[in-house]
Amino acid sequence: MKIFVISWPGRHENARSITRALANVGHCSHIVYSDDQHQDFPHATSVCRRPNQLFWGDKLNACLKHVGDDPAMFIQADCASDTWGRVIASAHHWLARDGIGLWSADIAGTFFAKSRVQIASIPNTSGIRVACVDGIVFGATSQVLARLRQTPVEHNIYGWGFDMFMSAHCHARGLSVVIDEAVSVVHPQGSGYGKTAAREHERQYRVAAYNSQELFFRQWIRSYVEAKIALERSMLSSNQS
Repeated sequence: MKIFVISWPGRHENARSITRALANVGHCSHIVYSDDQHQDFPHATSVCRRPNQLFWGDKLNACLKHVGDDPAMFIQADCASDTWGRVIASAHHWLARDGIGLWSADIAGTFFAKSRVQIASIPNTSGIRVACVDGIVFGATSQVLARLRQTPVEHNIYGWGFDMFMSAHCHARGLSVVIDEAVSVVHPQGSGYGKTAAREHERQYRVAAYNSQELFFRQWIRSYVEAKIALERSMLSSNQS
């Protein structure tokens, strides 16, 4: 399994910290970063610099060209964890299991909170089946990455919707999407670019990327999450009255 750490201006020191933590427990990692200036990442196995005006879509495309036929894990460098070694071990474990297509750590600070996506616990494990994961700290099998590679990743500059696409693809192919509750990651909310442009790029990507089965499951995921959010609001309103 290849491990990619994604970095950009203001996040390089944290990226160095992540790659150092991984190296200390014997894991190789690959940095894909953007910056106007060259940056050193001494603990990374390889380093790929991308144009600073491009975002997650361009970096993901660079990763997909490098990953080959292996499963891969992706870590956005604005994340924090005290146990990166355990996070990597979890990704290895779940992506090696039959019937799993997509894995994520339990992420604090995501719109797709666990309470909004959970479907069912997986007996005798710390895993839960979910409707979708957020593309913050996640892993995907070679099959899922091969399908992603068939889509115009590089044109979806801001990268909105890749996680939804992979999740929908997994459901369409009968593969499970899993969060491991035993490993946690903290992510700050917010982004450094405008949402209007990101939504338009996501819309264009959606039109070009999805087949009919994947579109069906995309709508199912959206409906499922919206129903969970409505239930959250209803419960909050009841508690306040």
